[in-house]
Amino acid sequence: MLVSLALLLLGALTALVTPRVMARARWPEREPV
Repeated sequence: MLVSLALLLLGALTALVTPRVMARARWPEREPV
């Protein structure tokens, strides 16, 4: 159960971070919101 909770948190963190990283890589001159 602890492993599934860790995977759930990791997935949520990835989902939150990925769009910002992609936006920053795609438009380096734009300030991240």
